[in-house]
Amino acid sequence: MRITQPMLIPINGGFPEPAFDNFFEKYRLHLGECDLDKNIVYFNAERRDAPIQEAYRANLRTGKLEKLDESEWGAFPSGYVEDHSKVFIADGYTVGDSVLYLLENGRKSLLLGKPLDLRKPGETVPLNGLGSVEFTPGGNAALVRTAIFDDKYSLGLIDFARPGEVQPVKLDGLVHTGVGELMAFYPPERHSLRHPL
Repeated sequence: MRITQPMLIPINGGFPEPAFDNFFEKYRLHLGECDLDKNIVYFNAERRDAPIQEAYRANLRTGKLEKLDESEWGAFPSGYVEDHSKVFIADGYTVGDSVLYLLENGRKSLLLGKPLDLRKPGETVPLNGLGSVEFTPGGNAALVRTAIFDDKYSLGLIDFARPGEVQPVKLDGLVHTGVGELMAFYPPERHSLRHPL
């Protein structure tokens, strides 16, 4: 969800006021994740003075901001564990060419894709069509929407112990008719807003 500036509306009425002491005045923001129970949101913030995007975790109750990452190619926060100790960060280069990282305790590790700075001149990298991403129960793997197995997209699993390997996920018991494309998936137990990568 794209937002120009985060604003707070006074509970007793009045005009909207800039949130976070107007920290994002020189940014254009995208709301990536939202934990309504804990009043925590994740932003992708595009700087207006440089070709850099930054990822932030923000506490709406306390006003605390935490910069998580930055990149020329996205730094889009997507998916978190319940205690917010782990979050996914995604970069996107072109349609279907994305990179997914796990950010845990300030350390970023590559899970899927090949970063541009690791590519040789003229190297062709297989497209992964990465989309929605969520943590599995236990927080040790990523469930992703991908075009690796099907051009209409399907689910894949990345075990953190084996980064770069995506295993197909088979769905049982679901029946649909016609032809369609998997656009996104959302965990039913979490109240969140989502933005596909």
